[in-house]
Amino acid sequence: MEPLRSSLIDGSSDLIEKLTVHPFLVETANGTISEERFGRWLVQDYLWVKEYERFLAVLAARAPQEVRRSFFEALQNAHGEIELFEEMASRIGVDLLTARMMLACNAYASFLHATVSLKTFAEALAACYGAEYSYLAAWSRVKRDQKSPSPWQGFIELWSSESYRDWVDSLGKMIDAVPASSHAVLIDRMQETFRWAIQYELHYWNMAHEGTEC
Repeated sequence: MEPLRSSLIDGSSDLIEKLTVHPFLVETANGTISEERFGRWLVQDYLWVKEYERFLAVLAARAPQEVRRSFFEALQNAHGEIELFEEMASRIGVDLLTARMMLACNAYASFLHATVSLKTFAEALAACYGAEYSYLAAWSRVKRDQKSPSPWQGFIELWSSESYRDWVDSLGKMIDAVPASSHAVLIDRMQETFRWAIQYELHYWNMAHEGTEC
């Protein structure tokens, strides 16, 4: 039987391919991304990560005891990400204190909060895996394709690192541990939730690249 994580990924392979070749990432890899575009992404992702911390905290509280520590460690790592955002923002003169969420960022965060609050732990786990797998796939592609160091190398290294890959793999193992005997409806909902996360990521990159609210 195919591992459940493979089923989730295969079921969203069309979206994942679009994600990893998005113009924002291509331009970041080849060094042509404008500071305006990258700065817009930086602000929105900073705000998103702060919301993601809240999502992880609730997910950790709902997690089985044997995997709870992983989510607490992820919370610590998220705090480190926030510090990187603040450092990069300061370098380019971006004021994060007055930043406001754009529509796609707000919608993505709201989706995560609703999922972890109202859905099963398995569905919330699928949303988490979708978010993290997206970033691993996206930034690993940037790392692979770049020909020279980037001003944003800290972000590229962070989300293409072995430690980050290990974290995403640990989430995949949690997905695979969902009992094969689980009701088919639950598996379908996990697949749907994973796919929603990928779709929100795509809208997110569109927002960052084009600066549009819808």
